[in-house]
Amino acid sequence: MAEQTLEQSVLAYVAAWNTTDSTARRELLERSFAADGTYTDPAASVVGRVALAATDQPPVLSRDQWGADPQYMTWAPQFYPTKKLIVHHTATSNDYADRAGAESQVRSIYYYHSVTQGWGDIGYNFLIDKFGNVYEGRYSREYGGANPSGDDANANGVTGARTSGWNSGTVGVAMLGTFTDRDVTPAARDALEALLAWEANRHGIDPQATQPFVNPVSGATTTTPNIAAHRDYTATECPGDTFYGTLPAIRSQVAARIAGPGTADTTAPTPPSNLTASGGKSRVTLSWAKSSDDVGVAGYRVLRSRSSSGTFTQVAFCRWHVVPSTARLRGGRRTTTRSRHTMLPATSARPATPPLRAPPDGAPPQVPEDRVTFRQA
Repeated sequence: MAEQTLEQSVLAYVAAWNTTDSTARRELLERSFAADGTYTDPAASVVGRVALAATDQPPVLSRDQWGADPQYMTWAPQFYPTKKLIVHHTATSNDYADRAGAESQVRSIYYYHSVTQGWGDIGYNFLIDKFGNVYEGRYSREYGGANPSGDDANANGVTGARTSGWNSGTVGVAMLGTFTDRDVTPAARDALEALLAWEANRHGIDPQATQPFVNPVSGATTTTPNIAAHRDYTATECPGDTFYGTLPAIRSQVAARIAGPGTADTTAPTPPSNLTASGGKSRVTLSWAKSSDDVGVAGYRVLRSRSSSGTFTQVAFCRWHVVPSTARLRGGRRTTTRSRHTMLPATSARPATPPLRAPPDGAPPQVPEDRVTFRQA
């Protein structure tokens, strides 16, 4: 990958690192090294995967998993293309202590909607508890163990019963609890944003736009945000004053998930000049003059030749410490006088998979280190 894309490379790698668990992180690292030990820029394979992962459907607990009694389901499903996403709260207790308690609430809502209200099924398309669990709501079809998506085989959404006059062509997501004077938990919000990003992306919905909507059944029209609240359609307090106030930020986050880490800039800046190397006790000091058009460049790659000819047939690539393009740097903390620069040399004896020591979740793996001091002219 070209040098000018280093900033995007680093951001993409960090995004992938921060959105995976420790096992996936180890796998991510192992994919970055070839059999001969040479390094491959992770952005080449990671950027696309990060963008895809950001809009993948989150796991959904099926109706069977939360215990929906099939005898209460007396409504024949109807399907229409999804054009709008509507957020609700269930106006129930926030005090459930675990998933079992949340599932009990979902079953109670199911009975109330299906039997007491006579709607023949639960009204919401999806529900989300405070732990971030997503529940399949309105019945659409059998999935044979696959992740329930709340639609027919043509991706048309099933009509719910939760926004009077505006149920067809919309997807309703209910946060389990009451959010008049409190916000949803971070876990619930993250699950909501993931679900909305998936729905918006696959249906071509702009999460930050406000557009007209025509009810495909009644022909009624209204203009609302594409990600709206129940109260934006009818007179109600739903989804609660506090939670309602967070919708603008949620729309922005959903849009950011869909956008992914961005498209790399392919315009090459001028290479830095006057690179010199000075030997010292247990270290080498590198100095260079940055180019005048390096705006947007987060740092420089440092390649070290292992051959007498000076060709870079076997190189070491700076792994965890990116050398800034705008200031002197002599330390990993940017204020000390010593820099421990992590590099992974390529040798003929290196195994196909470099040995890695599994780190605690959230910490970068430990790899062999060399000492290099960087100084920018």
